Amino acid sequence: DCDAGEMEINERLLGAKKEKIFSVSDIILLILIIVLLSFSFIQRVWLSPVLISGNSMNRTIDDGDWLLMNKLRKPTYGDVVIIEISGETNYIKRVIGLPGDTLFMSDNVVYRKKAGEGEKFEKVDEPYAYYSDPKAKLSFPTVTVEEGKIFFLGDNRCDSRDSRAIGQKSFKDVVGVVPNWAINSRKSLSAYYGTVVKIDNFILSLFGLKQNTGGIND
Repeated sequence: DCDAGEMEINERLLGAKKEKIFSVSDIILLILIIVLLSFSFIQRVWLSPVLISGNSMNRTIDDGDWLLMNKLRKPTYGDVVIIEISGETNYIKRVIGLPGDTLFMSDNVVYRKKAGEGEKFEKVDEPYAYYSDPKAKLSFPTVTVEEGKIFFLGDNRCDSRDSRAIGQKSFKDVVGVVPNWAINSRKSLSAYYGTVVKIDNFILSLFGLKQNTGGIND
């Protein structure tokens, strides 16, 4: 009789349903949280979206374009960069000179003598340079780039506040580098991030919070 009782108890235990630790909805929510946290981390330390406001980079980049900047990449010649000008103002420009370089501009042509490469000035190849005023004959005097700094210009040379007006900036002021693939994909990025911002602003408005209207200045 005792053996029969033990068998009955064991059968009941074996037949008992195991309680689920996680439901399907819990797993989906956990995955969503991980994805959002990963996305937020990537934007904070590596690839961040930027909204362009202004025309200083026409015709490479237009007012209202969305781009991505690489915060981990060190800028070099010809790179498009986001530069912190003040606490609340960032500019988007192109790197023309690095430390030790000597540059000057005459009749819309930039000449550069790279540091440690002799005394000869070379014409800088600039297929990206655009002059909104076809009659413009722009120039700037000879300048040497200081240690730890960069010399930068906007692609739209007639409508850009850059090193010609505000001088050189430190490498530490470079917030990020905009890769060429992001520039080439700016229409797709603009469509995507434009929609995301509209959704974010709608959600923020439901809670009476400030909407996102910030961007990169000229």
